[in-house]
Amino acid sequence: MADYLLGVKIPAEVQVTVPLMGKLGRFKAMSVALADKIGDANVLPSRADLIVAAVTGKQPNLDKDKDWRKQAKVALIQHALGFTVEVEPEGDAVQLLLRDLYHKQASLIGVEVPAGVARTSGVLELMIGHVTGQMVANPAAPEPTKKFLANVPKQLTAAKFLAGANDIQYTVLLQRLWLDLLGEKLSLEQPARAKDARGLCAELDELCRDQPNALAQMWLCDQSLLRMWLLYLDQPVAPAKKAS
Repeated sequence: MADYLLGVKIPAEVQVTVPLMGKLGRFKAMSVALADKIGDANVLPSRADLIVAAVTGKQPNLDKDKDWRKQAKVALIQHALGFTVEVEPEGDAVQLLLRDLYHKQASLIGVEVPAGVARTSGVLELMIGHVTGQMVANPAAPEPTKKFLANVPKQLTAAKFLAGANDIQYTVLLQRLWLDLLGEKLSLEQPARAKDARGLCAELDELCRDQPNALAQMWLCDQSLLRMWLLYLDQPVAPAKKAS
């Protein structure tokens, strides 16, 4: 996760991730991981400055410091040392971050999320239902798209059955369905992007097969979803990174 956050370079992706890093800064493990990775040669001082400020809540001004790698590492370690106990389990930390991210996505597409919806999976269910309803109402949808949309309720039922009481696993299955749905939507609205959209979905399937950890799968899914949104915005899309 630390590798991913430090490696984000596309402006649109930076705008999404940086404001949410303050929430991750509440967890000692994330501060330590970032401190360990932030000295890598491919991390720019301007990027490190943004991350340290977002995580610690203090402006380090690393651009003005010749030894900025050391200063960034020190700031993150000092921040980690300020913790006495973890506020939440790490799985809840990921859920909290993604819930806020999907809340933002939901508002962008006109989905109202009730105050009682506390889990990421609940937000995803609302977005999937909203976009499926919009696409079903489109008379121009080709037959393969109609078949896909008709199968969405069955996929939701199957996801609940497969995940059981494991909400993290259920969230991963919903993320993958949401990506497939966005891929169908993009293919319908921008046929020239259809091949790229299908490629993203197929790539995620392969990455998840190689990653047995549900939390790592969740981040792989989120990375793919961000890349799909960049396709919508006609922005360059970097290759996916494997979760570590």
